[in-house]
Amino acid sequence: MEFHTYMQLIADDINILNPVVARAVKAREAGPIAEIAGRCAALGAAAIDVNPGPGSRDRRDTMSFCLQAVQAGTDLPVYLDSSEPDMLWQGIEQCAGQAVINGFSLEPAKVETILPLAVRHRLPVVGFLLRPNGHVPASAEERLQIASDLLDVSTRAGLDPADLIIDPVLAPLSWNDGTAQAASVLETIRMLPELCGTRVRTLVGLSNLTSGVKHPAAPMLEAMYLARLAEAGLSHALINMRRSQAVACARFCSVIDGNQPFSWAEFERYLT
Repeated sequence: MEFHTYMQLIADDINILNPVVARAVKAREAGPIAEIAGRCAALGAAAIDVNPGPGSRDRRDTMSFCLQAVQAGTDLPVYLDSSEPDMLWQGIEQCAGQAVINGFSLEPAKVETILPLAVRHRLPVVGFLLRPNGHVPASAEERLQIASDLLDVSTRAGLDPADLIIDPVLAPLSWNDGTAQAASVLETIRMLPELCGTRVRTLVGLSNLTSGVKHPAAPMLEAMYLARLAEAGLSHALINMRRSQAVACARFCSVIDGNQPFSWAEFERYLT
């Protein structure tokens, strides 16, 4: 994967929690999903995250259906978002273009089942900085130690270190230590290049910041935090492309970081 000098947006709109997607999946109607994917591409997404939710006996082809629908709307790379190896395998089999596995952690079952998929198919994979029991670490220091362990485990498994995308795992602000967690994620992103001795691909799920909250200030806070993430060196932001403030913020950051010409007219599309 090419390493850009500015932050890339990964659209997380194709998610089973999106009512439009849920209805389309239930009815097996590809049109609404293809339309969402095309809209995300038009708004500047660099890739589309495909999260069909948990698999079940009567929905075992859901990943394949969602992926085919997305590919009908855009040829952007896709992030196959599932914790279930069978669903990830379905996605890999159906993917017509570039794919990324999203993702695995140090939880033994995921190291044993998901990481080998990335190695076998030579695909980039997102690695979550979670404790082996699946819990979120408390500090930047602990996140960095987990990052070192994750890099060691993935390298020993045969993964090219350049194919590891590190997700420091953003916690909701509503947690008792929510603001400390947000600060820890920023510090982790800043310190990872020094830890790894090279530039590192990083990804943050921005919607986690305000997860479960419908406060009118939530979109503004996401946009403000995204600017801090860009400053810290984040390379990939998993983002709801309907959050126009955050998308506009990301675009403005890329204009500055990429030393691109500025145009007021370009930002008019984010006003609606």
